[in-house]
Amino acid sequence: MRTCAYCGKKGQLSKEHLYPDCLQSRRDGDRVYSSNAISDKFVPGSALQIKDVCETCNNGVLSELDQYFCGLYDSFIDGRTVRSGEQVQFRYEYDDLLRWLLKMLYNNARAGKAAKKHVDRLQEYSGYIIGEESIPPEVLLLARLTVPFEGENGEIPPSHMTCGLIELEEFDYRLGETYLVSIDSFSFIVVALVGASNLFRQKARELLKEDASLGETSRLTPGVEQTRLEASDATSLHVDGQLVMADWAKWIRRTQKD
Repeated sequence: MRTCAYCGKKGQLSKEHLYPDCLQSRRDGDRVYSSNAISDKFVPGSALQIKDVCETCNNGVLSELDQYFCGLYDSFIDGRTVRSGEQVQFRYEYDDLLRWLLKMLYNNARAGKAAKKHVDRLQEYSGYIIGEESIPPEVLLLARLTVPFEGENGEIPPSHMTCGLIELEEFDYRLGETYLVSIDSFSFIVVALVGASNLFRQKARELLKEDASLGETSRLTPGVEQTRLEASDATSLHVDGQLVMADWAKWIRRTQKD
């Protein structure tokens, strides 16, 4: 019998959508792109599935995390296009938010058959995701408000969901890996460092702050329940360009058609 990707127990495994049903049902159309799940293709969220999660995890703790984020989506993200100069007072529960983001990234890596080293790295957080381990001190979490890209044919807002590994211009990848989960105008950057020392964390924060490809971000921290997010100078090109650049022309046609 196969083992669950989260709890490691053997038993009957079930299907889980990469993008949860409660999130898909709240959105119009199929505004979804996933870079390393189905390469260079636009797909509806229902097409992205994994089949290695036990029913206990799937219907229990993972479902609870989905419900948490869908509530967050209702409060802050739903159809909202943030423009330059705007601010959002963002209220969140750090632990639940980070666990959900890591779940998305771990699921995406397995669904897209990412390199084993990336899957293995994210698997290190499987115990934390299901609530059996404490917050990993080597993980940094950043949030960003993305504004529309002003193209030749008008405004192209950030209007779909995407997640996966990203590469930043100034980051030293000997320190760790960087990931993006983006839904409409809200982007979350997860940085998984190889060490949790203050030196590692300080160096990473300095590089992230200096990275022009990332845009202005706010760091989310445990024990803080809200923060003021300001619209960054990052546009939908920053979000989708990093994951979709190989298919940028198709993305523009699709966005204008929608």
